[in-house]
Amino acid sequence: AGEPTERGGPYGIAGRRMRKPLIAAVEGVAAGGGFEIALSATLIVASRSATFSFPEVGLGLVAECGGLFRGPRALPLNVARELLLTGDPLPAQRAYELGLVNRLTEPGFALDEALSLATRIADRAPIAVRETLRAIEAAYVADDEAGWAETTLASDRVRASTDAVEGVTAFLEKRPARWTGR
Repeated sequence: AGEPTERGGPYGIAGRRMRKPLIAAVEGVAAGGGFEIALSATLIVASRSATFSFPEVGLGLVAECGGLFRGPRALPLNVARELLLTGDPLPAQRAYELGLVNRLTEPGFALDEALSLATRIADRAPIAVRETLRAIEAAYVADDEAGWAETTLASDRVRASTDAVEGVTAFLEKRPARWTGR
């Protein structure tokens, strides 16, 4: 789950309360932790070649770095459920149509567009930007705290299972997992 930091939590960013806007620029595959890092950002720019997924259930695990609560917040509930329960990828075009992705670009241009968007924000009044972001984030603090607690509970239960060991072993051995439900 990435090396946690005191201020940022998993991946150094997933648990951080943003003081400045952070824009994710996604090219290619954002799976598991990569998707959760993107969900931690303030805005997401993606190329048409990008995909987003939570593959953890295929390994006998759960999304541990915010995906269990940020996915349903950023996407329609049933779409988030489908992604979290199947591990199937969400193409960038569909993610844009659903409002997860703010800007969609041709492959190779997500970073350029993210920097352009960042420049637009940086050209605005800094205190107004900071306070706007603070107020938006404050509305979700309690939800995030509850989300982290539920994620820890789910993760502890799953990681104690033989299915978690089997899922990771099967992945490493490049074979289908043999689930026992234990």
